[in-house]
Amino acid sequence: MKAQINKLKLIGKSTENGKPQKTSADRDSDIVALINGLSQTVFEINSSGELVYINTEWEKLCGFSIGESLGSDYIQYVHPYDREQCAQFFNNILNNNKDSSSVRLRMLTKTDDLCWVNLRANSFVNYNDNNLYIVGVLSNITDRVREYGLHQANFRTLYELINNLCGLVYRGRNDREWTMEFVSDGCLELTGYKPKDLENKTVTFGSLINPNDQDLVWNNVQSALAEKRYYDINYRIRTSTGTEKWVWERGKGNFSTTGELLSIEGLIVDITDYKRNKIEKNESHLYKTISRLPQKILFIDRLDLAVNKTKTIKSYKFAFMILSLDKYSKLQERYPADRIDKLNIAVSSIFKQAINPYDSLCMYDTGEFAFLLEHVESINDVTSIIKTIQKNMLEPVVINNIQTYLTFSIGVTLIDEPAIERKNVIEQAYSALSHAKSLGGSRYEIFNEELNAKMFALDRMENEVLYALDNDEFLGCYQPVIAIKDATVIGMETQLYWKHPRRGKIPASAFSPIETNIELITSLNKWILSRTLKQIDTWSKDEDFNRQLQIIVHLCGHRIFSPELVSYMKDILEKATLDKFRLMIRFDASFVPLLEADDIASIGKLKEQGLELVIAMDNSGIIPGSDLFSIAADTVVLEKPADTESLLHTKARIDFIHALNKKVILNDINTKDELDLVQKLEFDYIKGKAVVPPLNRDDIAEYLLRNRPETA
Repeated sequence: MKAQINKLKLIGKSTENGKPQKTSADRDSDIVALINGLSQTVFEINSSGELVYINTEWEKLCGFSIGESLGSDYIQYVHPYDREQCAQFFNNILNNNKDSSSVRLRMLTKTDDLCWVNLRANSFVNYNDNNLYIVGVLSNITDRVREYGLHQANFRTLYELINNLCGLVYRGRNDREWTMEFVSDGCLELTGYKPKDLENKTVTFGSLINPNDQDLVWNNVQSALAEKRYYDINYRIRTSTGTEKWVWERGKGNFSTTGELLSIEGLIVDITDYKRNKIEKNESHLYKTISRLPQKILFIDRLDLAVNKTKTIKSYKFAFMILSLDKYSKLQERYPADRIDKLNIAVSSIFKQAINPYDSLCMYDTGEFAFLLEHVESINDVTSIIKTIQKNMLEPVVINNIQTYLTFSIGVTLIDEPAIERKNVIEQAYSALSHAKSLGGSRYEIFNEELNAKMFALDRMENEVLYALDNDEFLGCYQPVIAIKDATVIGMETQLYWKHPRRGKIPASAFSPIETNIELITSLNKWILSRTLKQIDTWSKDEDFNRQLQIIVHLCGHRIFSPELVSYMKDILEKATLDKFRLMIRFDASFVPLLEADDIASIGKLKEQGLELVIAMDNSGIIPGSDLFSIAADTVVLEKPADTESLLHTKARIDFIHALNKKVILNDINTKDELDLVQKLEFDYIKGKAVVPPLNRDDIAEYLLRNRPETA
């Protein structure tokens, strides 16, 4: 042994070019150091399964020392659950001489911790003893396995979350068939197909989409992908059982860093119940619940469609008509709301029987029904329908065993030209309806060129009145009201006049055709009320003004008690100083039957605030005492008798009014002969040019000064 050692020393000291050369022992030592410097465990096992070599990394891997491990069976260091796998792995290597094979398994450590390793090994024959050995490397992959396990756990959680979603989560290709690469378990509930049916293209999702919606889906997705944004789509699909479902889809494109589209990903949810509820809700908005008549919004849409057809379809004609039940407000006063509803349903049923199935009918406004009659050839087709309605309405409508006879007025327009808009159609029908009512009602009128000329003139007048309001062309004049008993001034009637640029000074009665324009009439009445209140305020501040006056404001139009004007009057009654004045509102008796229940309620509230009413009546017929009582008028204005023969009739009317404890103003006494004629009548007050002409704001001050009442 010494000789061998000395020989190794001599070899270690040999030189080449003056440099010492490494001996074989030195090289063996370097190899051992190199192996021990590896971060993997290097091992050698003999055919009996004993460890015959391990490097120092073994101690770091499992905690056992090299001394106690060499000569022991390797299998005791393998986790029991992995021993069979490890033994089979080594047997395969020994029997089949598999090189560079690997397996992942668990090792036991001295501290009983679990250590995951990747085992790579092969076999070789040691020609010194001709025995078969296994050499290999153990790489510690514990951290990697734990990280992977955590990743897998997260993936399983995410996968379970996706599969538990109420809908279908997908990743697929951007093609017309919408080929799916991944589909969540929600696919089965949504479509009736298993996820693999779509992933394997047993059925394509594109084939499930309703053919009428396929272009919609494709175009929306392509537009969103081009703009690299999310897409939201509602469409219909057909399930495996043939059931149609509405779905909502939200998705986006998955793009590479170079902008290449890799896939599309998204979520598809069943919204059938929501869509059905929405449709039912829309149905309730579009159709009356009980009568099944189209609501006004749907009817207007159909009317717009008809108007557009006249512009695109040659020779297309249609008729539009408005039917207004006469004295509908009286029916509302007489009967409870539920009976009125039944009445509307009953008459609408009568109307539907008279029109064609493709015509449209709706309750257009309170007491009004609108008809859209399509494919009419001439006005004779329309009059035939109207006559059928008239015939059917001759019989009473029976509600709760109570018979109600109804009359109605109709306005009709026949449209056979393309250059017309919906607004014009409705205006023409209402113009004809207004004409029918002005002739006494219970009839129909057809819009024609004469009515067209009147409507044109009305539009022109409305525009002129609006211009006059904006440019202060109106003025208020004051007509003194004289007491017959002592010839004193007891009040003033404020009258609206227009300083017309062409026609000169004209009274409000000259532009009465605009009275159906409630908004415009309200503006005029607010103007005259405002001017009157300013004058009252001026008189109130005059210390020399020591008289009590009735101020009668002559309002124009038949809907003077519009909500806006009522609100305005309430406001001025609260703010105005009326200590020396009695504010009175005058309007015509012919408008009383047109008052609605709300109007009469508003009048009552205004009277509670101190407002008095003056009602003007013409000379025809008998004075309707019910009208006087329904609105509690305080004073009545009567027109002058036409001649001596009518004096007796006028006297009877005055006596009737006095019997009702009302005062009488005799109106428009403009000549001396008229004044002499009425001297025989016992009325209370008089006004007109023969007494005092209408005065402007400056003249009225001088007149009142001259006619100052005597003081004691």
